[in-house]
Amino acid sequence: MDNQYKLVFDITTEPLLLKYIIFFSIGLIASVIAYKNRVFHNAYKKREFFFFLVYFVFMGTGLLLTLGSIIGYLDNKTIYEDKEIKVLIGKVEDFDPMPYGGRKSESFTIKGVLFEYTDFDETFYFNNTKSHGGPIKGNGQDIRIAYFTNKNGENRIIKIELKVENIKENE
Repeated sequence: MDNQYKLVFDITTEPLLLKYIIFFSIGLIASVIAYKNRVFHNAYKKREFFFFLVYFVFMGTGLLLTLGSIIGYLDNKTIYEDKEIKVLIGKVEDFDPMPYGGRKSESFTIKGVLFEYTDFDETFYFNNTKSHGGPIKGNGQDIRIAYFTNKNGENRIIKIELKVENIKENE
């Protein structure tokens, strides 16, 4: 990275979706407690049934989300290894911000390449909209983006660098 650009997002520095692992851990702890107290053998009692239900909600949800997180990580690794990453340098055009309450995605183009994202997607890739403090503020912003195109033809941002002058103007 040169001195003209400042890094504002890099997928390699983003943590795994930790909240999923936390869900799984809570379910695992609940299962150990349940086994120790033999809750599964007495699930007909209200208190034990509630514990049993909580166990399955946390354990099942956590397991599914953790597996999804791991699969996403492996997909990212494959993208890096296969060198499918493209880099664009240019000005933000056709900026269409997401309203604070959501309801639609935020989008912009650079040299005709469309990028679309929303804060409400659980993803490893860039998804921080302007209305929630994201770095893309509007048309004319000089930017350098690393991205790839997924199997659905969607461009996923994995790195964003803003030209230093833009950062001073937008603060």
